[in-house]
Amino acid sequence: MSYENVTVFGGGNAAFAVAACMSLKGRRVTLCDFPEFESSIAPVKQAGEIELLRQDGPLEGRAKIHRVTTNIAEAVRDADLILACCQAYAHGLLARQAAPHLRDGQHVLLLPGSCFGAWEFRMNLKQADCKAKVVVAESNTLVFATRKTNAPNQARIKHWATEVFIAALPAGDTAKILKPFAELFSQCVAANDTLETCLLNLNPYVHSAPAVLSISAVERSGGEFYHYVDGITPSTAKAMIALDNERVAACKAFGYRDWSVAEIFHRAGYLGQRTGDWVADMQSKAVLREAKGPFNIKYRYYTEDTGVGLTVVHSIGRRLALPMPTHHALIHLCGVMNETDYFAACTRTLDRLEIAGADPASLRALFA
Repeated sequence: MSYENVTVFGGGNAAFAVAACMSLKGRRVTLCDFPEFESSIAPVKQAGEIELLRQDGPLEGRAKIHRVTTNIAEAVRDADLILACCQAYAHGLLARQAAPHLRDGQHVLLLPGSCFGAWEFRMNLKQADCKAKVVVAESNTLVFATRKTNAPNQARIKHWATEVFIAALPAGDTAKILKPFAELFSQCVAANDTLETCLLNLNPYVHSAPAVLSISAVERSGGEFYHYVDGITPSTAKAMIALDNERVAACKAFGYRDWSVAEIFHRAGYLGQRTGDWVADMQSKAVLREAKGPFNIKYRYYTEDTGVGLTVVHSIGRRLALPMPTHHALIHLCGVMNETDYFAACTRTLDRLEIAGADPASLRALFA
């Protein structure tokens, strides 16, 4: 498949930059979001284009956008590839609304999957009685770091990631989507399955501990909090390492890549050095030193990375009887501050997704 027609779903930093890249690579691009977020994509509809600025990577320029719409049927119907560049909370709703309009042979890539996004997407397709045979896949992280600018139809790529993992559900479909997508983004490689992409998800492990433990500084910063500089200190780095060690134990139990998140981050090109000093390493490149945010307790580092990402991995650890005290503590504290019981609210735990299996082999078999 050549992906001549691409629909990008979302109205944030990632969606704008991905849509621009696809257009600059010669694809006919539709940009879509839910009607309640129409204002986020309206500037692109008015301009007819997204201006992509390059701080890193191979692409820049004015990218024509073929269609901008909030009509999901219109956006999905003719697409060869549907890229969901949105937060985890949107995946299930997108699946339900797209289900009647999907057709055999289409590909859906959750970019990123944000821990079990593909499973939740497929579950919602099934519940919506979708008969179309589609490939559904997810990545462990975005293909680049990007931010919008002050111009409403403009995005800037700040870092072009050097290694991104993709897997389909079931894993036997991975090659179908990876081959054509890697022709566009060559840094993409295959993970074993979407259980591994979940456990290789970067964001919960570079965001959650510093964000939760720095909330007072965040709330006093007046919007001038820099996560990797203000948030990562020798003490919060210890919490990051303890949290990550719990994730690595789960990776080892499944026989997956048992890299630290610092190693994954380094392989993706975000660290300028890999010395073992997490403070120095996480601040060794400008792309991280310049990263502003979080800004309040409702920021995605709390609601998504902690409330979804950590909660999902915590459920995996608990199923395998692995100790998860740091996960539990951060999820609980974040939930208290957000007045949300994330253990109960998360729709992506093993139990909520009805994923059976009590040991690594039986769990892995469900994703194969």
